[in-house]
Amino acid sequence: MLSSKRKTIGVFINRTGFFFENTVYRVVQEQGRKRNFNVLVFATLGHRNSENYYDLLEREMFAFAPVEKLDGLIITPDTYQMEGFLDQLYQMLESRVTCPVVAIRDHGTPYDRVYTDEENAIRPLLKHLLDDHGYKRVHFLAGFQGHPDSEIRLKCYYDEMAKHDLPLPENAVHYGTMWRSGGDEACDYFIQEGLPLPEAIVCANDYMAQAVTEELKSRGFRVPEDICVTGFDNVEDQAAFSVPMTTIEQDYAGIIDKAFSLLEDRMGEQARGIVTDSIHDVGMPAKLIVRRSCGCAWDEKKDESQARLLADSQQMQRIRIRETSQMYFSIDMNAAKTVEEMHTTIMRKRLDVPEMRDFYLCCFENEPGTGETEGYAEELTDHVALVSCMRAHEDLGMPMERFKRDQLLPDWVWDSDEPQSFFVRLLHQR
Repeated sequence: MLSSKRKTIGVFINRTGFFFENTVYRVVQEQGRKRNFNVLVFATLGHRNSENYYDLLEREMFAFAPVEKLDGLIITPDTYQMEGFLDQLYQMLESRVTCPVVAIRDHGTPYDRVYTDEENAIRPLLKHLLDDHGYKRVHFLAGFQGHPDSEIRLKCYYDEMAKHDLPLPENAVHYGTMWRSGGDEACDYFIQEGLPLPEAIVCANDYMAQAVTEELKSRGFRVPEDICVTGFDNVEDQAAFSVPMTTIEQDYAGIIDKAFSLLEDRMGEQARGIVTDSIHDVGMPAKLIVRRSCGCAWDEKKDESQARLLADSQQMQRIRIRETSQMYFSIDMNAAKTVEEMHTTIMRKRLDVPEMRDFYLCCFENEPGTGETEGYAEELTDHVALVSCMRAHEDLGMPMERFKRDQLLPDWVWDSDEPQSFFVRLLHQR
């Protein structure tokens, strides 16, 4: 236990789409305050195709996190698409975790899980194209092979085409990237000499739909007049799309809220000594969002989601400003040659992210008497020093206070009358 005043919930997430990631960050804080929990978000970076030294360092998060002292965990397995990360997550869970665990956005995990009901989520979109528009040559751009959500959406495509007695086009399905890349390869596959043009291209997510739309336009095709394109996710930067995208909106906030409810119930059962092997499997509904990319007449003024588009566009602008500030912060931190210079940088830059109230910079130390050179360590050790501290926006200087790693922060940090949310990252400045 990290705090004697309230329970502490851990959240494991790797960097993913802006909307999902920022919804997680926002809602876990709201849920922590609502339920009087402390929340620790163990956040890592990396993407599926990255191969660099820092990936190995990021993977150390699973060894670093003091999961033995947490009262409950929420995990996002599908965000760990880099080689070895998911294996390490499950190894940590199986070998060190005794508290209840709830997974979000995942169908196959052996823990309680809450996710979008993928078996039904994309069907309203497919039926809209097949029934309302009467399209027959409908193609599907899937994510990379093995992506669980994409595979289910692809299966639904096959199912709906069969239910409508429609033959699959010769070049019906192409596997993409689940990202903004690969639009040229997808269009090469779907638009082949000697084969009929697609009437519609259904994409497994909005990013691929955006890439296909831009590639089609560069080749002289009009969306939706020549070829209809649809997406999935209703990502937050829709306002930046050249064609308003027909898509599916997932209720991420509802999923996280439900995950906290499940977790709180499981924690109560554990406290009462109730042991069960049953798994709660909760599929949440999604919503069809119809815009112009499918060929529908679209009145921007009457679109109930337009207010969200505007709000999301403004949020994206704030995120971009924040990321620019963080990039400059990282550059300045890399330039620092001493912890004193690092502290000066932190305090000089603290107003660039005004929503950050507290900041704690901790360094691992070599254990005295082990024969190792005393001082700061490049690897994980059991001994940590708090070398820089900002609390309630105030500079508390360089305490140089030492504590054990599994406490994560000094005891006085945990002694708060209000629930706290911490975002934990590993420092790679050497």
